[in-house]
Amino acid sequence: MVDLGGVLRAELATCVAGFVGSDAGPVGARTPDQIHDARVALRRIRSQLRTFRTVFEPAWRAGIRAEISWYERLLGQVRDCDVVTARLLADAGRARDGSVAATITSLLAHERATWLRPLDDAYGSPLHRHLLGSMDELASCPQLRPRARRPAGPALPGYLEHPWCDLDAAARAAHAVPTPDALHLVRIRAKQLRDGAAVATPLLGPKFAELAAACTALQSHLGRSRDADAAARWLTDKVPGAGLLGPDLADIAARERATSLGLQRSWWAKYKLVDHARKRSHIAPHCLFE
Repeated sequence: MVDLGGVLRAELATCVAGFVGSDAGPVGARTPDQIHDARVALRRIRSQLRTFRTVFEPAWRAGIRAEISWYERLLGQVRDCDVVTARLLADAGRARDGSVAATITSLLAHERATWLRPLDDAYGSPLHRHLLGSMDELASCPQLRPRARRPAGPALPGYLEHPWCDLDAAARAAHAVPTPDALHLVRIRAKQLRDGAAVATPLLGPKFAELAAACTALQSHLGRSRDADAAARWLTDKVPGAGLLGPDLADIAARERATSLGLQRSWWAKYKLVDHARKRSHIAPHCLFE
């Protein structure tokens, strides 16, 4: 019978391979997909280190998470720019003025270059080399506590109780007071529960795949809202002469803002589907996490 440590070593090795494969080559030539894939791999590692925190040696786990956060933040700045670019260029394709797309492309290309510079400075630095060494350790010999020797199948559902409680608390708070920050926290917590459910799926079956899919739907819904809001704010806050936006740019900003607000009003049903899948997976509704 496979033990919990074996499951986590395999998961971490997969994430590390994804990161190393994407974080390669000249930074200035990185595609949006490479930036995205590298960031996702690091975020998923941090997520699993949080969900299964009692399986890892505490000081080692905290150090790894801190190292990852530094580089993930640099990737995230570029990724956010790429997301805004993709949304606004799609909107620009419907603009009456054919120069709108060229204006957006030029401005956002300059901004992307600005965010790439700190990433380029970090790549190959002593801190980055140390991070790669930590990635090797994660993939080959993560520091595990004795409880990692427990059979994985019976143990895994208990480790999803805490992520579920975190998501439930965040969702109920955001339902009461739906601020952008509160909704973003719901998205973060949904990703963490999804990542844990994905680890459990090969051993525990379709009900956990259903839970992971429901979490994906929730975080994607909230992600589209946040991305639309970011695109609208970029147009109104960062375009030179924001108060003098042409009609096409003003229309795009208004459309993105309306999209964001519409999605903010309709996310609760997605959360209820996560709750339903959680019940089918027999994850306890109360925080019994050891």
